[in-house]
Amino acid sequence: MQDILNSKYKRNFLAIIFFFINSIFIYKYNTISAYLYPIFVLSLILLKENDYEAKFIIIFGSFIWTASLIYISHIFTVHLINFIFLCTSAYLFHRSNSEIRKEKELIESKISMSLVKLKNLENDIDSYKKHLTQLKNRLSINQILMSTFKNIQQNSIEATLSEVYNSLKKIFDDCELIIKSDIHNDYLAAYVYQTKIPVLIKNSKEDSRFKNDIFSENERSLIALPISSFNIPIGIVKVISQKEERFSQRDLNISELIATTASISIENLSLFAKINELAMKDALTSLFTHRVFQDKLDMEILTSARTKIPFSLIIADIDHFKKYNDTYGHQAGDEVLKKTAMLFSSMAREIDTVARYGGEEFAFILPGYNLTESYKFAENIRQNLSRLTFNFNGITTTVTASFGISEFPKDALIKSQLIRLADERLYKAKKSGRNRVVYE
Repeated sequence: MQDILNSKYKRNFLAIIFFFINSIFIYKYNTISAYLYPIFVLSLILLKENDYEAKFIIIFGSFIWTASLIYISHIFTVHLINFIFLCTSAYLFHRSNSEIRKEKELIESKISMSLVKLKNLENDIDSYKKHLTQLKNRLSINQILMSTFKNIQQNSIEATLSEVYNSLKKIFDDCELIIKSDIHNDYLAAYVYQTKIPVLIKNSKEDSRFKNDIFSENERSLIALPISSFNIPIGIVKVISQKEERFSQRDLNISELIATTASISIENLSLFAKINELAMKDALTSLFTHRVFQDKLDMEILTSARTKIPFSLIIADIDHFKKYNDTYGHQAGDEVLKKTAMLFSSMAREIDTVARYGGEEFAFILPGYNLTESYKFAENIRQNLSRLTFNFNGITTTVTASFGISEFPKDALIKSQLIRLADERLYKAKKSGRNRVVYE
C-alpha cells in the first residue's frame, strides 16, 4: 500500500476512483448531495498546497453537510462512507499535487541554476573574446613594429619618414596622421619642437596644459612627438582623432618607439653619408681622393668611348712646395694646399672632377674638353694661382704651379697611358722653368 501511495500517478488514479465511487454513492442514495460533494472535491483539488485554511473550511463544510444528511435521512453508513471517500480522494489529490509542485520547483531551480551558469559562461566567453581581440591587436602591432624595424633603414630621409607614416597609419587606421617640418601657426607642433618632449592629449577640452582654442573641432585627442637627428628636431608627427580618450599611454609608447627608430635611422644615414664623404674626400683639401679619381677616370673613359666625345686629363704640381714646408713649416704648407684646392674647385665646372692626386699634386678630369680648351682652362688657373698671396710669419709670398695635359682618345686609349703622358708633360713643364702649361 505504501508503494502505491508513493507513486503520484497511481495516487491520481486512486483519487479518481474514490471520486467516482463517491459520486455513485451520492447519486444512488441522496440525489441532492450529488451536486455538492463534487464541488467539495474539485475545490480541494484546485486549491494550492499551502491553502490550509480554505481546505479546512471545505472539509469542515463537507463534514457538516454529511452530518446534516445523516440527521435528516438517517442513512449514517452511506453518508459516512461518502465523507471518507471525499477526504481520501482529496488527500490523494493533495499528495499528488504536492509532489508535482516539488518536482516543478526542483526543475525550475535546476533551470535557474543552469541559466546562471549559462550567463556566467557567456560572460566568460565575452571576456575571452575581448582578451583574444586585445591579443590579436598586440600581435598585429608587434608585427607592424617588426616590419617597421626591418624596413625603416632606408636610403633617404624621405623614405624613412614615409615608412614611419605607413607604420603609424596601420596602427591608427581610424585617425588622421600628419608628418610636418613647418611648425608655423601650430602651437602644439612648436611646443613639441622646442621641448623635444612627446605629448599625449586624451581630451583636448579638459587638458589644462593647453588652451582649448588651439585645437580644431576634429582634434579631440592627439599624440604629438618629434623626429630628431642628433637631438635636433627635423619633423613633428601628429596623430589626431575625433574621439575623446582615443589614445592611451601604450599608444604613445608605441608611437615614440617608431619615431625613435626613425630618428636613429636618419642619424645613421647622416653618419653613413659623412663616412662616405670622408672616404671619397681628402680631409685636408676636401677634394676627391686618389682612389675616387681612379674610379671616375675609368668611368669617363667608358663614357667617352661610347659617346665619341673627348675629355682631357690635367695633372698639376705646386712648384717648390718642399721649400715652403722647410722655410715656413708644415702648417704653412697645409695652408698652401687648402687655398690652392679652394681655387681649383672654384674655377672648375660642376661636371669636372678635381682630386688630390698625392702630396702637392692635383688632377683634373674635364669632360668634353680637347687639348686646346684644356690648355686655356689650365692657363687661367695658373695665372689666378700666381696672383694668390700667402702670409707666413708676417711674410707675404706667392706660389706657382706647373701643368701637364693629355687628351682621350687623341693621345692615349687606355688609362695608364693617359696618366703617364700627362705626367711626362708635367715633368717637361718643370724642366722648362716651372709655372707653365705643357700639352704637347
